[in-house]
Amino acid sequence: MPLSDLDILNAGVVGLADLLARKELTATQATQFYLDRIKRLDPSLKAYINVDAAGALDAAAQADARYAKGQGLGPLDGVPVAIKDNIAVAGLPCTAGTEARRHAVADEDAFAVTLLREQGAVILGTLNMHEGALGAVTDNVAYGRCINPWRKGYTPGGSSGGSGTAVAAGLCAAALGSDTMGSVRIPSAYCGVYGFKPTYGRISSDGVSHLSWSLDTIGPLARNAHDLRMLMAVLATGHTGAMVTIPSPDWKDFWLDEPVRLAGLTIGILDTAIETEPGVARVFAAALDRLEALGADLERVSFDGADLPTLRRKGLLIAEAEGAVAFASELTRADEGLTANFRSLLEYGARQSAAKLASAHHAILTARAAVRKQMAFAGIDLLISPTAPQTAFLHGTQAPASQADFTVIANFADLPAGSLPIGLSDGLPVGLHVVGAEGEDAMVLRVMARLEREFGLTLPVL
Repeated sequence: MPLSDLDILNAGVVGLADLLARKELTATQATQFYLDRIKRLDPSLKAYINVDAAGALDAAAQADARYAKGQGLGPLDGVPVAIKDNIAVAGLPCTAGTEARRHAVADEDAFAVTLLREQGAVILGTLNMHEGALGAVTDNVAYGRCINPWRKGYTPGGSSGGSGTAVAAGLCAAALGSDTMGSVRIPSAYCGVYGFKPTYGRISSDGVSHLSWSLDTIGPLARNAHDLRMLMAVLATGHTGAMVTIPSPDWKDFWLDEPVRLAGLTIGILDTAIETEPGVARVFAAALDRLEALGADLERVSFDGADLPTLRRKGLLIAEAEGAVAFASELTRADEGLTANFRSLLEYGARQSAAKLASAHHAILTARAAVRKQMAFAGIDLLISPTAPQTAFLHGTQAPASQADFTVIANFADLPAGSLPIGLSDGLPVGLHVVGAEGEDAMVLRVMARLEREFGLTLPVL
């Protein structure tokens, strides 16, 4: 029986790899399928900044030639993926979502992109993002207002908003984003997909156009948790591109199919005063009931010195200051390359005293130590909360200041964390934020795969 469009769309990374290996589909057919969807849907969604149709079809043809000889490179060979536009793709502009870098063509791939290409992945192009990665709306003046596929006119979140939209709308099999204080996980929650922020240093940051080099981490987004595991098995190298490099686990740690038993796990429920939308609170409460029914031991936990809204403001200050360094050249030019708002945020960061910045770093390091110590002391295997206190909202309305209040804990404590969809509030997805213990990246992904069987959502078909 011929494959339907829905068969290809729902296959994701792992399923598509299986179809290619069994020769039920060619890489060229898969790539053309996604290119056709981009051509049809992206004019209204604005997920892409640059589409490399010729390069993608050439890479697909090479994958088909390998498969014809029985020499497929592995489970990413011929699979079409897309890359956030602050991660370098050779031959395409790496704009970081700014007009100022519209013509800044990358000479070589970021290391993460190199790893994908070495496994035969087909790079479709680069994805829209919040300007400079400093925000969580992706209403980009230069490259278009990115739209959430769940509801017309609504934000996909950010800063990896194009990545969230592209995965949810089926404009790629998977995508890479970057995460400073939640920039992979917030779009994943708003768009009803799966996203993962690994431990800092697990994925090389070589070739990233940074906002904040001390916080930025590359992370994948996909239509299911199994696909995240496959991508991390390729990307987790422990390469020296990060400011702090950690040994990478063997790839089999990410691909291990040993079932995860929720019974016996101690799961900490993040106890904070963060105000959460009633619908989000209702969906989260139902998820807690389900986890308890599955045998998980749930405990309310809070952390001394880790007031998350305060820490989020400290992190924003650091991002603004480091961003002022990253965009120093653009700040010297009084042209239209940066929006007035983005420029003002960076200039504010540049004006801050060394003492104020040191105080912000100290607060984050103190919180990091407190969270890690208490999780270990209390025997907490996982920490959970809503991914964001709200669902997606209408473009043009005031963005809630609290968007990253839950997600910052993983960045500041340097812990692996993911978001998976667990239900709907007024027809919009709600994400569950799952934070693991130090170094337990693979464990978080295995738990997410287990929870997917309980809570998985059906994405809209466009």
